[in-house]
Amino acid sequence: MGDYQVRTFKVDGVQLEDNQITYDKTTKMLSYKFPQTTNSTAKIEFNTRLTMAEFKGGTTKKNTANVLNDRNEHVGSAEGTVTWAPNWGRKYAKEHKRKDNNNNEISESFRKDNNGNYFIDWEIEFNKKGL
Repeated sequence: MGDYQVRTFKVDGVQLEDNQITYDKTTKMLSYKFPQTTNSTAKIEFNTRLTMAEFKGGTTKKNTANVLNDRNEHVGSAEGTVTWAPNWGRKYAKEHKRKDNNNNEISESFRKDNNGNYFIDWEIEFNKKGL
């Protein structure tokens, strides 16, 4: 997982102070001790940071949550994996349709002008929904 971002740790929607949790930057282990034993569901949320290289080029992050009892014994766990795969845009050669000698329509990624010169017309899309 990426580096924990301070002041983002929440339990059941309530933001906790960073002195209520422990974070080891070397191991990237984030720890929290619930104040009492409970059988109810708890939802924990926190943010981690992507490096600029990960943000631009993509990455897969995996983390594991372990639940320990008062005797520090493992009683449960859950894993999560997320893939960030940005698609900032796309570039392609514009299709040009023309008729061949048999009057069949063909599609080509280039065009020829009246002087015999060949061209490729590029189209580039950025920030299009779905990219």
